[in-house]
Amino acid sequence: MSIYLGRQPILDASRRRHGYELLYRNGDVESAFFADPHDATRRVVEQALLEWGLSDLVGDGMAFINVTSKFLQSGLFTVLPPEQVVFELSEPDWFDRATIEAVRNVARLGYRIALDDVVSTNVDGLGEVLPHIEIVKVDALAREPEETQYLVAQLKALAPHVLLLAERVETIETFQLCSRLGFELFQGYFFAKPEVVSRSERPISQHGSRVLMAALQDPTMTIDDLASLAETDPTLTYRLLKLVNASAIGLANRIDSVRQAMVLLGLDHVRQLATLLALAGGTVGNPELLTLAVTRAHMARQLLVDRPEAASAFTAGLLSVVDAVFSTPMEELLDELPVSDEVRDALLLGKGPIGDVLQLIQAHERADHAELQRLGEIDLDSIRAAYGHSSTRSLQLGHHSGGYAVAGRR
Repeated sequence: MSIYLGRQPILDASRRRHGYELLYRNGDVESAFFADPHDATRRVVEQALLEWGLSDLVGDGMAFINVTSKFLQSGLFTVLPPEQVVFELSEPDWFDRATIEAVRNVARLGYRIALDDVVSTNVDGLGEVLPHIEIVKVDALAREPEETQYLVAQLKALAPHVLLLAERVETIETFQLCSRLGFELFQGYFFAKPEVVSRSERPISQHGSRVLMAALQDPTMTIDDLASLAETDPTLTYRLLKLVNASAIGLANRIDSVRQAMVLLGLDHVRQLATLLALAGGTVGNPELLTLAVTRAHMARQLLVDRPEAASAFTAGLLSVVDAVFSTPMEELLDELPVSDEVRDALLLGKGPIGDVLQLIQAHERADHAELQRLGEIDLDSIRAAYGHSSTRSLQLGHHSGGYAVAGRR
């Protein structure tokens, strides 16, 4: 299944790209259809952050995202990096008291806010909110030039700190007029129509979604608790590592474990991410693969229990099925994750101690005794003991076994 997102560039007066507005799309078309604006906002955030990654979508520019008052009040916005997003709030929400308080809180946390769809030339009622606004978007085609000039003068007098963005700039004449009137940013068909980008969806499992939703009800959950939950499901592991890669700009070290990823993100950030993931309600149609991943992960860690690679082996075991889960080449998926070189080499090349253990585990699953003897660094009794321990752990974590060949079973 494919997912879609629209983006339209926003430029400065020199026609240099300032950023992109990210737009909800439910197909490979320029327009979008949705019944709930809050749900559309959540989907844009979820897809931009977790499916693509903001840097892939906007580079080093800003991501302009249409939001609702409900989204700002929910606190879900904190999963986004404040240095890279601008929240666009439309005019119908301006005068609601709860919205004004939410705007103040969002601005206090370092996020930029834009007022969108400004059509009225009477801005006196914006006195409470304008001090917290950094950008005002004005429809360049909504009024006569004299009225637009009057609106610009009012805005500059009331809030000289704001940047003015002219939207619906469709001709060179409109661009030149808006430049003369004092607009600093521009958006419209004169520069580019919205581009629709798409990719294959990588949803979390229903099991993972339920586990996360239940965990969020417990205020005593720690990073260790949440890491243990995420380690029951390779789709959750993938999403968390993907978020670290998207969020940790200039990451000095690669990641060895889910817990390390969570420590880097921080507990509050992880809780917000978990909420987004649970609300996404994605499905993965092959629970046997999830069982296989968890069994491999515990088995790999057990076989290397006294080695420094044990934590990395667990991560590699969890990720060993994500290419099948997401129907995407393993190399492409690993390019999106901040995993260590030893995990990457193990999954792609079968190299290193972790790669050797994964090959051994897979030979055991196939009951390939010749391959087990060839790889025979670890004796068969240890392999069987590790499998028994790992299968028990997998079942305790709520998965159902079956569907793949293992030694002694079909």
